[in-house]
Amino acid sequence: IRQTGDVRGRNHPLDNGKIAFINNLSGHYLPKTQNLLECIGFLKDVYCIDVTVITLYDASTKTMWPSAVDFKARGGVPLPKVTAVTAQ
Repeated sequence: IRQTGDVRGRNHPLDNGKIAFINNLSGHYLPKTQNLLECIGFLKDVYCIDVTVITLYDASTKTMWPSAVDFKARGGVPLPKVTAVTAQ
Protein backbone atom coordinates (compact mmCIF):
# COMPACT_ATOMS: atom_id res chain seq x y z
CA ILE A 1 0.00 0.00 0.00
CA ARG A 2 1.50 3.25 -1.13
CA GLN A 3 0.98 5.25 2.08
CA THR A 4 2.32 2.76 4.59
CA GLY A 5 5.44 0.79 5.28
CA ASP A 6 4.32 -2.70 6.24
CA VAL A 7 1.02 -4.52 5.81
CA ARG A 8 0.58 -7.97 7.33
CA GLY A 9 -2.18 -10.51 7.22
CA ARG A 10 -3.12 -12.89 9.93
CA ASN A 11 -1.32 -16.23 9.98
CA HIS A 12 -4.46 -18.23 10.60
CA PRO A 13 -5.88 -20.15 7.60
CA LEU A 14 -9.46 -19.23 8.53
CA ASP A 15 -8.79 -15.50 8.18
CA ASN A 16 -8.63 -15.69 4.37
CA GLY A 17 -5.88 -13.12 3.96
CA LYS A 18 -7.53 -10.29 5.91
CA ILE A 19 -5.33 -7.34 6.87
CA ALA A 20 -4.38 -7.58 10.54
CA PHE A 21 -1.56 -5.03 10.97
CA ILE A 22 -0.27 -1.86 9.28
CA ASN A 23 2.65 0.40 10.14
CA ASN A 24 4.53 3.29 8.58
CA LEU A 25 8.05 1.90 9.02
CA SER A 26 9.18 2.50 5.47
CA GLY A 27 12.89 3.03 5.06
CA HIS A 28 12.87 5.50 2.18
CA TYR A 29 9.47 7.16 1.90
CA LEU A 30 8.94 7.79 5.66
CA PRO A 31 5.13 8.04 5.71
CA LYS A 32 3.71 10.31 8.38
CA THR A 33 0.68 9.93 10.66
CA GLN A 34 -1.48 11.69 8.06
CA ASN A 35 -0.52 9.04 5.49
CA LEU A 36 -1.68 6.28 7.84
CA LEU A 37 -4.96 8.12 8.40
CA GLU A 38 -5.47 8.39 4.64
CA CYS A 39 -4.63 4.72 4.20
CA ILE A 40 -7.19 3.61 6.79
CA GLY A 41 -9.80 5.86 5.23
CA PHE A 42 -9.01 4.49 1.78
CA LEU A 43 -9.23 0.87 2.92
CA LYS A 44 -12.55 1.54 4.67
CA ASP A 45 -14.23 3.84 2.14
CA VAL A 46 -12.96 2.52 -1.19
CA TYR A 47 -12.46 -1.19 -0.49
CA CYS A 48 -15.07 -1.58 2.30
CA ILE A 49 -12.50 -3.33 4.48
CA ASP A 50 -13.43 -3.89 8.11
CA VAL A 51 -10.79 -1.75 9.80
CA THR A 52 -12.01 -2.64 13.30
CA VAL A 53 -9.81 -5.75 13.19
CA ILE A 54 -6.66 -3.91 12.08
CA THR A 55 -4.02 -2.97 14.63
CA LEU A 56 -1.38 -0.46 13.65
CA TYR A 57 1.86 1.12 14.72
CA ASP A 58 2.54 4.78 14.00
CA ALA A 59 6.30 5.26 13.97
CA SER A 60 5.88 9.05 13.86
CA THR A 61 4.35 9.08 17.35
CA LYS A 62 5.82 5.73 18.48
CA THR A 63 2.32 4.51 19.31
CA MET A 64 0.76 1.06 18.97
CA TRP A 65 -2.96 1.32 18.29
CA PRO A 66 -5.12 -1.71 19.14
CA SER A 67 -7.72 -0.61 16.60
CA ALA A 68 -7.52 1.42 13.41
CA VAL A 69 -10.96 2.79 14.34
CA ASP A 70 -9.51 4.37 17.51
CA PHE A 71 -6.57 5.70 15.52
CA LYS A 72 -8.86 7.34 12.96
CA ALA A 73 -11.33 8.66 15.56
CA ARG A 74 -8.49 10.40 17.44
CA GLY A 75 -6.96 11.74 14.24
CA GLY A 76 -3.79 9.80 15.00
CA VAL A 77 -3.21 11.77 18.20
CA PRO A 78 -2.23 9.33 20.97
CA LEU A 79 -3.51 9.59 24.50
CA PRO A 80 -1.04 11.28 26.83
CA LYS A 81 1.32 8.92 28.59
CA VAL A 82 0.43 8.57 32.26
CA THR A 83 3.21 8.02 34.74
CA ALA A 84 2.50 6.42 38.07
CA VAL A 85 2.91 8.60 41.11
CA THR A 86 4.08 6.87 44.26
CA ALA A 87 3.03 8.05 47.70
CA GLN A 88 5.79 9.18 50.01
